[in-house]
Amino acid sequence: MNKLKVMFLLAAISVFVTFAYADLLEGFNYASNSAANATWIVGGNDLTTNTATMVISADTTVVAEGNSSLRMIYKYSGNQWYEASITKVFPTPQNWGIYNKYKFNFYNTNAGDSSRLMWYFRLYTDSGYAYRYANYGGFAYPGWHEFTVDLAMMSTDAWVYNNGQYGSCPNLSSVTAIQFLIQQQTGIASGGVSTTYLDNWRGFTKSNLSIGTTLMDFNYASVDAMTADWKANTSSAGTTTIALSTTSYFGDKSLDLYSNLTYYWTNIGYTHSMPTTNMSGWAYFKLWIYGDPAANTTANPLFLFTLEDANLSQAWAKVAMVALSHPEWQAIYMPLYVGDTAGGVNTFIQNTWDPGRATTSIDLSKIIAIQLLEQTGTNGYPAVYHTYFDEIDYGWATAIPFIMTPNVLAVRPSASAVPVTVYSGVGPYTWAIDPGLGTLSATSGTSVNYTPASVATTGNIYIYDATGETATVPVTVAATAAPMAPEAFYHPSLSSKMGKDWSLFE
Repeated sequence: MNKLKVMFLLAAISVFVTFAYADLLEGFNYASNSAANATWIVGGNDLTTNTATMVISADTTVVAEGNSSLRMIYKYSGNQWYEASITKVFPTPQNWGIYNKYKFNFYNTNAGDSSRLMWYFRLYTDSGYAYRYANYGGFAYPGWHEFTVDLAMMSTDAWVYNNGQYGSCPNLSSVTAIQFLIQQQTGIASGGVSTTYLDNWRGFTKSNLSIGTTLMDFNYASVDAMTADWKANTSSAGTTTIALSTTSYFGDKSLDLYSNLTYYWTNIGYTHSMPTTNMSGWAYFKLWIYGDPAANTTANPLFLFTLEDANLSQAWAKVAMVALSHPEWQAIYMPLYVGDTAGGVNTFIQNTWDPGRATTSIDLSKIIAIQLLEQTGTNGYPAVYHTYFDEIDYGWATAIPFIMTPNVLAVRPSASAVPVTVYSGVGPYTWAIDPGLGTLSATSGTSVNYTPASVATTGNIYIYDATGETATVPVTVAATAAPMAPEAFYHPSLSSKMGKDWSLFE
């Protein structure tokens, strides 16, 4: 994975400025069309079932970053819900469990395609399951458009079927392939042609569109403290014990769960009771798991991350058996809400099987317990599982405004230095200034002092945050300029993502 200091061209001033660091996950920089076609596999049911075609090539003229972009010419059939895809299979699995936000550039040559086409992407993982994000209005933008996808916006792909199940939660620490798809939302008899370009896929560990925090870190002072907090579920299905371990992804402690199962489709594990907690506004959980290669995968093991409400109603997210046998730390992402279902299954499904439990939909505003449960899915195969759990995180969708003061500057040549301060956003911050506009006292931090140039001029001060967002402070240096009172600045790119109208401040 390459560390990229992304450079963007600001056409209005015709100079390059330095952007925030990001991980470049796919640059689409190919020396030839054959190199592009050797990397991306073209497919989709519109091609295999109908008369559609998809042709991809490296394009050096329509580029957002680097030397080239990937051009896709899709001659679609006009049959509703059929699609074409491009898939890149990684030589070795990629650890994308650290990312909470993605950005990429998409170029559409015809905004009229928005009434017919949509795009979405999948991240396949080592279990065969996938995460996805679908954008139903992505073709409405002509020319280059930068799309931002927060982890809280993604869902387990309920349409991906593997090992007898739909939609199990896969492992973002082991992404095996990325797939981009264009689907026909509506049917038209004549079909059509769409030309689009992809470029500059980046990953960010921080996000300005959601807030994540830790629900439990398992850093207990002693085994007694842990066993007082987690209680075993007694069952005739087998035996289970827990221990405190220093095998930890975060370098501290983890919960070591040992399960010996003798009967299938019966859950054993541990329960953590908690004060009634309102999770109705939460978007996802992220759980770190370390498996045991000696686990009996023939028994079709399954891990269930379970929520229980005050009415004893339960819902659980399924984690595929590969997580229980994979000897490395895995970031299991479990969305609380998904927009798509298949086979009647969501990411979290209602427990309607256990006697004595309410079978109504779980009340996320009244959660009183979480459970770590394991089971086997094949009769006649007793199994022993040894699994480590480290840090249960959760997140909720909320825009963090990029706020600074002042929002504009009008100053006289060679005037005294003026402070410019960011007091809301996601740091750390990097600062830059147009050549000839003056100087900044620093290029990092939450506040800098701006000293104006000695001659009349105009330009911008730029602030880059840790999530790939940019804000500008327009500056006018003029002999007749009067100092302007500081004003809060609400970054325009956030106004459409927030629950309030910030248009008065843009």
